[in-house]
Amino acid sequence: MNKKALLLSLFTGQIFLWTGSAFITSMYHLYDIYDGKIVTLITEVLFYIMQAAGVFIFSKLCKRNNKLLIRRSALAVAICFTAIITETTLLVKNGTAIVLAGSLMNVGIGVLAGQCITCLAVIVPKNNRGITFGLSYAIGSIGTFLLSLIDNGKGLTASYMLVIYLAMMIISICLCWYINVANCAPEASKISTDRSFILLASLIPFLFYAVYTLGHHFDVMSISSYVNPAFTRAFYAVSLVLAGFISDRKRSFGAVSSLLVLVFPFISLILQGASGIAALICILSYLFLGFLSVYRVLLFTDVATSAPTLIYLAPFGYIWGCLGNAIGTSIGYKLDSNPLALTLTTTVMFIICGIVFFIFYSKMYMPQALSTRETNDKLSDFQVYYGLNSNQIKIVKLIVDGLSNGEIAKELFLAESTIKYHVKNILKSTECNNRNDLITLYHSFGK
Repeated sequence: MNKKALLLSLFTGQIFLWTGSAFITSMYHLYDIYDGKIVTLITEVLFYIMQAAGVFIFSKLCKRNNKLLIRRSALAVAICFTAIITETTLLVKNGTAIVLAGSLMNVGIGVLAGQCITCLAVIVPKNNRGITFGLSYAIGSIGTFLLSLIDNGKGLTASYMLVIYLAMMIISICLCWYINVANCAPEASKISTDRSFILLASLIPFLFYAVYTLGHHFDVMSISSYVNPAFTRAFYAVSLVLAGFISDRKRSFGAVSSLLVLVFPFISLILQGASGIAALICILSYLFLGFLSVYRVLLFTDVATSAPTLIYLAPFGYIWGCLGNAIGTSIGYKLDSNPLALTLTTTVMFIICGIVFFIFYSKMYMPQALSTRETNDKLSDFQVYYGLNSNQIKIVKLIVDGLSNGEIAKELFLAESTIKYHVKNILKSTECNNRNDLITLYHSFGK
């Protein structure tokens, strides 16, 4: 991770910390007024829909001006708006007032999420986005857990949390001045996108989350007697970092891992009601959930950076994930009294999800894999034909990709003088006068 990526990770993690913690605090306040099922429907359905609405509003505005809404001033305004509404939500005592203020709070959370994810696409190189986002979410998750430990586990419900949240909000405003998108050009993704492809990509996070929550939805208070709900977020942090690492190594690995995670809802359905393992199921749910959270973001940051005009799509994975979560929870509660119908519905949704995924996979990842294989074969033939060594052929590839000697030196962890020496020998071996001749020779090789 470079300095910009690390700063963005810390900033985003701090945002997730107080927004996520405040979300849980508002949920506890609702539990003082309504029963568990109603509260879960409010928080997991209504509030998630409002978050999706907030992200959508941001994306529509961002479409008009790519970088205006992720500049420092815009970040500060969004933080101030969300901070005011959040403090109001946690101050009111009436149930209806909490729901209304909480809905606005989640619109603000959605706007902030949209800004942070778009910054991720613009500032961070593709092969670092997974770990940057995973670490951000992990900071927020572990922070929420640590806050819950205050005052013998009553930290998130204590009145002084209003002051703590306010302090965090002020810190967020200060930190946003270190987020600089000026002169940042997102690393272009080599993806051929059209409307049908974007629609197909949208179905992936929607179906993933719908299946996951359909087969594993629960009332938070019903598990609080045997496990601290905030404690599960520590395990969430582990899966977030692991998923980020795997996805950065290879996007297709992250995609397949996310599909495999959908086996868990069926395990949950089979073990539902079994004594002594409820806490384990809850912990496992967050160990798996991190893969979906990371992949939904990386999928659309990759799509968004395929063309400058598509950058507004960067947070769309978050939108569709929220909507899938809301739909899955709603249907799950509707069918809760009929385990057979719930299992059949989950199975049908999983089959649909699998079919859509494999169609999408063939369009998104298989052409890239074939292109990479063809490139490797061509490089190997080029190396043999001109008698180049392993370091020289790596340098040839980077020259063809348009990198300067200094950039190649950083990429290969070699001195720039060493690169110049290799380039001189490469030009001699290939009988080229300069780098442009070498690039032309490479592209014409084998034709």
